[in-house]
Amino acid sequence: MQLILIRHGQARFGTDDYDRLSDLGREQMQRLADHMRQLPERPGKLLHGSLQRQRESANLLRAAYSGNDTPPAVHCDARLDEYDIAGVFWGYLDDVLAARPALAPYRDSLNDNPQVFEAVYRDVMRTWLADPHPDSRGLQSWAAFQARVRDAVAALEAGQRPNGPVILVTSGAVVASLVGQALALDGQAILGLNRELYNSSISRLRLGGDGMTLNMFNAVPHLESADAERLLSRR
Repeated sequence: MQLILIRHGQARFGTDDYDRLSDLGREQMQRLADHMRQLPERPGKLLHGSLQRQRESANLLRAAYSGNDTPPAVHCDARLDEYDIAGVFWGYLDDVLAARPALAPYRDSLNDNPQVFEAVYRDVMRTWLADPHPDSRGLQSWAAFQARVRDAVAALEAGQRPNGPVILVTSGAVVASLVGQALALDGQAILGLNRELYNSSISRLRLGGDGMTLNMFNAVPHLESADAERLLSRR
């Protein structure tokens, strides 16, 4: 079975309404849909998580197979949702700022300081991964997040094989987690992959008796144009 992993288009990062596609995110996904419509392969199934930005992206992609083609069956699987970004960030932020007091003055203006935000965010993620009891903060552990994502794929393997590849429209950490599991990477390396993922990028895995094999990562052929610099985004 072939899995096509699609990261959703750019969302409204830094706003109070993050879980929606931005205008750029919609354009990215429309370009992806136009690109995939030209490919000879037709997906047998399309899955997306329950988040709005994932659902919007999936709907734009599904439209590429309407018309003369039979659109793939579309299903929602909440196991493809992103981890609780806000919960993790705010749950560990004060711990990180206590350990790095020079960053404390930026606490209420992190969205205005991309470099500071990235430094804080990386430390937040390291702290989460190292915490043996995130449940005490009401948070899922990294191991539980990875298991949830892998369960979604295991359900595909156990079910009826579709006639064609399966598209998973999901979020960056889910894509990175599956790719990292295929490559036997640790959590820090997986988070490194996540930071490199472009919005609307394509990654591919093959499922077989020997597990998952990676054969494409973070490809954006639909954005490689004269205005690529405008179209490429990671947040």
